[in-house]
Amino acid sequence: STQTPEAYRDMEGASTAFTGYASLEEQAEVKVLVKDGKQTNNMAKGDRGEIILSKSPFYAESGGQAGDKGTITGESGMARVLETKKVGNLIVHHVEALDGEFKPGETVVAKVNAAERAATVRNHSATHLLQAALRHVLGEHVKQSGSLVSADRLRFDFSHYTATTPEELLEVEEIVNRQIREDLPIATTEMDIEHAMDSGATALFGEKYGSSVRVVRMADFSKELCGGTHASSTGQIGVFKITSETGVAAGTRRMEAITGEKAFEYFISLERTLKEVAGQVKCRPDESPERVQKLIDKSKELERTIKKLQAEKARGTGVESETQERTVSGVKVQSRNCGELDGAAVRTLVDEMKVKIGSGVIMAGTVHDGKVSLTVGVTKDLTKRLSAGQIVKEAAAIVGGGGGGRPDMAQAGGPDTDKLDQALESVFTIVEKTLG
Repeated sequence: STQTPEAYRDMEGASTAFTGYASLEEQAEVKVLVKDGKQTNNMAKGDRGEIILSKSPFYAESGGQAGDKGTITGESGMARVLETKKVGNLIVHHVEALDGEFKPGETVVAKVNAAERAATVRNHSATHLLQAALRHVLGEHVKQSGSLVSADRLRFDFSHYTATTPEELLEVEEIVNRQIREDLPIATTEMDIEHAMDSGATALFGEKYGSSVRVVRMADFSKELCGGTHASSTGQIGVFKITSETGVAAGTRRMEAITGEKAFEYFISLERTLKEVAGQVKCRPDESPERVQKLIDKSKELERTIKKLQAEKARGTGVESETQERTVSGVKVQSRNCGELDGAAVRTLVDEMKVKIGSGVIMAGTVHDGKVSLTVGVTKDLTKRLSAGQIVKEAAAIVGGGGGGRPDMAQAGGPDTDKLDQALESVFTIVEKTLG
């Protein structure tokens, strides 16, 4: 357990009565004010600190459930509760004083943000349904290994050794939403720990439970030990939607989901996106997948046509003016600028040029995706004297890069596109130097 902060040392053993199961508003006495980590007799407008009351409807963060937010209002002051934590058995309200001032001993009204609590409650009750559904679909080995429940979403970590399939996720969603539609009553009972365990309630591994525990039951579908706040029936959850499922550690998966208003907003957003796509591809929303697939197929076909035309252009007279050929130390050497041809097409072209030249060295250069690509081919009869890998490595240095390959075929590249012509010209001097 974490060490008790200095400000609360004199309160070890003290506790705050939690009244938030039954009510979201409570009249209480200010017991302690804390500012800058020390107890104080005054908290005024603009101050940030902590308030401890004699009793509180604010749920303090624990068991994966986020702490409540809301307000604390006194005769002369008002504070916003930013979060609620626990120190021992004390409920600690982290606040920002918005108006007036507070003093120890005064009576205040503590009021929980009802909308946020309701959203948190929906997510917490949905987490219990989710665990039961996962055990039904994936197997009894599924155990909770962590959770986070807030107003925005729920996160549930569980033991399972493989990724869930889309079919399994859909089945889990269907089961949870069926329990929501059936509007099962959610009953909470306090009982001693032995009785609770004997009744078949699911406990969280590693969690420390007192002699008396709360058992949350949703008809015959779910029964868990839980100190959190819950809806009074599953129908209040509204709707449940899984948004992600990933692995977080060996044998541990993480599922995130949303409920109620957030789920509705999610569906609206998806529908808006689908309508936008449908508008762009000029069809009805339900026809979008088929229309998009046709456009993808057409795009691939056009790409193939473009590559074919580029290759034909590089072979043809249109680029011949950019081809240089010289005889160096008795060896034919060609260099050719192939424009924007891609790597695969250049390799094919160099192979064809090797056949055409019979015996010699070829260097082809392109600028593709903002980078220079150099390809060198050496005919078989010359590979004992000249290496394509060595030639291309030296030429690539000119364009700020490197590379290599086989003696008969090698590729390299670099980022300096302005020096492509210089690199292509270098093949003549590299061959001359190598042949001596």
